[in-house]
Parts: sequence; C-alpha cells; structure tokens
Amino acid sequence: MLQCPLHRCRGHGDGVDADGVVGQPAKTTLCLGTHVDGSDLFARGERNEPMGDVGKVPLQGRQHPIANLCAVVATLRIAFIDDDAIAFPDWAEKIVECYVDHSVIGVTGPGLPLWQNDSLRWLPEEFYWIVSCTAFTGWKERRAVRSAWGMNMSFRREAFDYCRFSHDAGKTSGGFEAWKAGPFDDAEFSIDLRLRTGRTVTFDPAVRVWHKVYAYRLSPRFIRGQSFWQGYTKAYLRRAYAADDDERRLSREQDLLRRILVRLLPRTLARLATSPRLAWRRLRLIATVLTHVGVGYLAGTWPRLGAAIAKRYG
Repeated sequence: MLQCPLHRCRGHGDGVDADGVVGQPAKTTLCLGTHVDGSDLFARGERNEPMGDVGKVPLQGRQHPIANLCAVVATLRIAFIDDDAIAFPDWAEKIVECYVDHSVIGVTGPGLPLWQNDSLRWLPEEFYWIVSCTAFTGWKERRAVRSAWGMNMSFRREAFDYCRFSHDAGKTSGGFEAWKAGPFDDAEFSIDLRLRTGRTVTFDPAVRVWHKVYAYRLSPRFIRGQSFWQGYTKAYLRRAYAADDDERRLSREQDLLRRILVRLLPRTLARLATSPRLAWRRLRLIATVLTHVGVGYLAGTWPRLGAAIAKRYG
C-alpha cells in the first residue's frame, strides 16, 4: 500500500496529472482503522497516538493518523480519506473486493460519526450530512450511487484518464470554522466520470471509516453554511449535468425531505411534552436547515443572484 498527497478534482484536463500522483513514493503513515471505544479513539487521534490493531506504513519512526492522503491500492486503485477520518482495519481489503466487478469505476462507503463528546449526539441521523457522515441515506446494501464522498472514496487508475483533480477544489477558506472554497469536488468528479465512462460508482457498506465530529460543526454558523452550500451544490450540479438522470431527479434528496417532514418532525413534536429542550433544539435545527438549503438552492439556480448571496456564507 502506497500513499501520496491528495488533490481533489474538478473538470477534465485542468488539474494534476494522475501519473505523477501514482508514481510518488510513500511519505506518510496510513492508519487503516480501529475498533476501540469511540471516545478513547477520538482522544488518541488528537494526540497522534497509535489507533490500535491496524495496518500502517512508518513515518520517521512514529505513527500518525491519515492526514489528507490518498493510498494507491494495488497500484491500480487510488483511495482517498479525509484527515479527520480513520479507516476500519479491513478498509483496503473491502475496497479491492468491490473492483472485482469491472463495471465499477469508483467505490465509496459509510462515514460513521466519531463524536468529540456525548453532548453532540442529539443530532438526528437525517442531518448527519451536516457533519459529513452517511447514516442519513439509510443505505444498508451495496448499490450504484450518484457520487462518492471525499472522506471515503476510491477510483480505478484509468479514471484519471477522463477527469482530473483541480488544485483548488477541496480546499477551505481558512479559519476554525472553515468553508469549502468549492463545494462540488467529489460529487462533480464522480458525476462527470460516470457520464464519460458509462461505468458505476458503488457504495459498499463494508468500506467503513470513522469520521471525527468536532463540537464546532454543530455551531449555528457552521450549520447555516453547510445547509446553504448543500442547496447551492444541488442546484449547480443539476444545471451543469442535466444529462445525469439521478442528479436531475434528486430522488435521494426528495426521499430525505419526506422523511424529515413525515417522520422526524412529528416525532420531534411528540417529544415536546417529555423532552422539551431536546425537542425545541431539533425543531430549530429543522427550520434552520430547510431555510438555508432553500436559500442555497435558489442561489445556485440563479447565479447572478447567487453570487451576492454566497458571500454571506463565506
């Protein structure tokens, strides 16, 4: 297993040559997961301590969590993982198994929340996308999907003959509560790749990573920003990739909205009598998210208006 620096992607022919990525030597440690208690795992990750019984590559005689790296799996598949994610011990093995099917051009999998502390667990699963975790999908089986998640994704080497990683996509604007400089990186690359190749990106529930959830990710400002950019991204991609039936229909988003309005909202209202503080907190969340997703979608639909609105969200 080799590693190299991560470059995110946008568009064809305007970014980094994948040959240069694949050819680079291993320079950092790859921690392929853990199975210890979540709170202890989070603390050890913060201290850069070994994560447990996992596969690693040495770096200057010590162990270090994955930090914005990609791993070249069997030299023919390039896998990416976020710097705040920790792969399960069988992560690489499960990725390789997916590529037995030659119609698969990319693989993604679940991001499971690794809470900084228990006070964050009030977040309903329907809104796990705010913290880049995937339980909101409800997916339990292997399936073809619209796009991969950048915190846990891989592609065949030949994917980079069709698309390229941009130098800017995937970066943030800086600061503690940093926003993405371009919110379309993983999704746009995946959609573009599927349309160009006619092959599938596969979600496999066995390709798992823990994804750290820091307290600031549930701050009002962060929630508003994430909600806005989700709406903006959906509108942008729907316009840019009208040929993609899944993106055009937004069936996943429609299903999630139905679950929020038909299941989560009534369930939350029913808890007002027994757990009023939790219920009001979730009701504010529902109102905030739906409002700012809607604003983002309008901004992405009308770019001239959107440019002015987007400045308010970083």
